[in-house]
Amino acid sequence: YDLLEEIFFPAVESAKLELEEMNKMFQQDYPGETFDKADWWYYAEKVRKSKYQLDEEAVRQYLSLDNVREGMFYLANRLYGITFRPITAPRYHKECTVYQVLDHDQSHLGVLYIDPHPRKEKSGGAWCGNFVEQRYVNGERKAPVVGIVCNFTPATGNTPSLLTFDEAETMFHEFGHALHCLFADVRYRGLAEVEGDFVELPSQVMENWAFHPEILKVYATHHRTGEVIPDALIEKIQRASLFNQGFTTTELAAAALIDLDIHTLKQATDIDINAFESYNLSKRGLIEQIAPRYRYTYFSHIFAGGYSSGYYFYLWAEVLDKDAFEAFKSSHDICDTALAHSFRYDLLAQGGQRPGMEMYRTFRGADPDKSAMLKARGLWSEPEEQIEEAVVEHSAFIDNIILYNNQSPYTTALIVPNKDKINAFLKEQGLSLKDEEGKKAAIKGIREQLAAFEKGGELETMFPHRWLPSTFAVLPEPFTEQNGMINSTMKVVRGKVEKAYADRLDHMYTPEGKNIYNELNIKSL
Repeated sequence: YDLLEEIFFPAVESAKLELEEMNKMFQQDYPGETFDKADWWYYAEKVRKSKYQLDEEAVRQYLSLDNVREGMFYLANRLYGITFRPITAPRYHKECTVYQVLDHDQSHLGVLYIDPHPRKEKSGGAWCGNFVEQRYVNGERKAPVVGIVCNFTPATGNTPSLLTFDEAETMFHEFGHALHCLFADVRYRGLAEVEGDFVELPSQVMENWAFHPEILKVYATHHRTGEVIPDALIEKIQRASLFNQGFTTTELAAAALIDLDIHTLKQATDIDINAFESYNLSKRGLIEQIAPRYRYTYFSHIFAGGYSSGYYFYLWAEVLDKDAFEAFKSSHDICDTALAHSFRYDLLAQGGQRPGMEMYRTFRGADPDKSAMLKARGLWSEPEEQIEEAVVEHSAFIDNIILYNNQSPYTTALIVPNKDKINAFLKEQGLSLKDEEGKKAAIKGIREQLAAFEKGGELETMFPHRWLPSTFAVLPEPFTEQNGMINSTMKVVRGKVEKAYADRLDHMYTPEGKNIYNELNIKSL
């Protein structure tokens, strides 16, 4: 519940902004009418075309099936040193291609079939499976035979099979499952399967590389001219990746939440299923223009599809995959071979021999952090910068604000700006402490306030209005609501006052006049 609600609430706020943008277009078409659920996708598409100007057909020209396949193989080689060699082997259909997979030492790792196109008798969708599972016989590893099955539009005339953005991502996704199967090194069949909420990590993590500019520029070349995909088009792809994420995340998280709601019931006598669903969604603030991805009455995944209490798997796997990819980004080499080695042997090769989270911690060295996932969906808000932290970081703040003495060397005021007043001051100018221009404006305004105060004026705009003539520090008011600011204030005291003033600083008053010096123990700091 904690994970889902930490994702759901920012997603709803983002969806409200998306709705606001679409409603402007809607009102132009239907003045005075109410935007409804059924209107969402139509107007979302209008916003997408207007705002991102991404021509998906232009993108397809760089994503031929051959290009995408070679891009996958290139990535696997850079990460793990494995290679894919086309071979002649029995095929169940002439459209299949078959590859022997050779490990970094050229030993036989397995066989990969790719069956890319639709046929009359073929199921729709995309999946990966084993024809022969990895196993041990008489102490010897028997290599797996793995298949990737898709339904991509085939070549026509002189035009090769061209994939959409989503289809290329799907190809990398299923390839991730294939690598999981190919790298498996488990001696006992009963230990081969991973937990349900872990199974999508190996596949979803591969999607992160699919459209990373460094990898994209290797495989995405125009099928006619050979031109490498231009930077401008890559930038549009990346911007459009955040499109409508408030909506898509909200509907997915809402479905996962109602799954848990019904499966945590202790009694279900005479339940009105529609009223139960409506209550649980409305109490969390789901806006009426969005429905959960599935409703109880047709949510087959959670009643007969193996996802009872488990529809959260998709979002949890995304938390894992984005956090795992963050490790590669932080290494300054998105194909860092040391990290890839750990990901393979500590995680992919293990099957279910160890708990999933134990394997993940071995690879990552820490628990997964959901912030990478929220950033990838455009739902992350940087924590609001405390004004005192800005003071610590910017010397101009320290020099002009923190230490103030207008009487004698023995009467020193530690004046702490009021965050709310600072933010209000900047908001009037359309600025924020989060950007450099806003910080400079705050510094300038504070200097002007101090100069006026020195001439007998009042500290009204940016400081607590009460100023006690003693050796003290004035804390932001109301003190009781801003306790979180105390520690950062103390950092300033320690860093700037300790040597010169700590021996004389023996009082610290709240605006109410309470001396809290002894409680905070400044000298020990």
